[in-house]
Amino acid sequence: MAIPHKSETRLQRDLYKAIGSCPPIKTKHSRELALSKSVFLLLLLGLFLLTSLSSAHPTLLSRDPSTVSVLASPASPDFELRAAPSNATLPLDRIANVTIQVHAVGGFNGPVVLELTQPISSDYGPSCPDLDQPKTVTPNPNATWTFSCTSGDNVVSYTLYLKGTATTSFGRLIHTVQVTLNFTPKNASSSLPSTDPFQFSIPPTYAIIGALMISLIALTSYFRKKHSIAARTHC
Repeated sequence: MAIPHKSETRLQRDLYKAIGSCPPIKTKHSRELALSKSVFLLLLLGLFLLTSLSSAHPTLLSRDPSTVSVLASPASPDFELRAAPSNATLPLDRIANVTIQVHAVGGFNGPVVLELTQPISSDYGPSCPDLDQPKTVTPNPNATWTFSCTSGDNVVSYTLYLKGTATTSFGRLIHTVQVTLNFTPKNASSSLPSTDPFQFSIPPTYAIIGALMISLIALTSYFRKKHSIAARTHC
């Protein structure tokens, strides 16, 4: 003999009460829980893509078979010049310390002569005694040279042009690098690196990742709490 649908539902509820549990919830709260799971998965996917793109090497984005199958020819012995910092702003009472970095390329290991391409103006240029004479360095594979400059009493922006010269069996190699020094009145802000151990900055990528993680945690906690309250009310 078949049991009417309403009687069957009442019997199921009595059974759940007898065993001390709640019947499955088939209300809008279930739909909200499913929606929260979907949003969680979407945010998690976005976080994964953002992290992958921020850390991926540009060459890994290429999928052109021709670029993979062709092997590049070995680089000729050479060197590169870099300045750190290449642009600095500091008050008149500060000393600018600039480091010239020499990086060997293609097995280069010869001496490199560093010097100014033209003399510093004596009228308004900074004073850089270390640049009065050429300096020879040998990268193996890297070499550095640091020089200092002061401004005197001149509030000025001045660009120094330095060159590195090396003679090899392939010919003469010459590379240049420039350094701009901006001397401002005393007590002005400086762009030189800070020595304060408590001062730090957060890269924009990590800030975005942190905001997404906080949103995920807050959203998950909210829907779990709401679902728990709905379950107790249903019982």
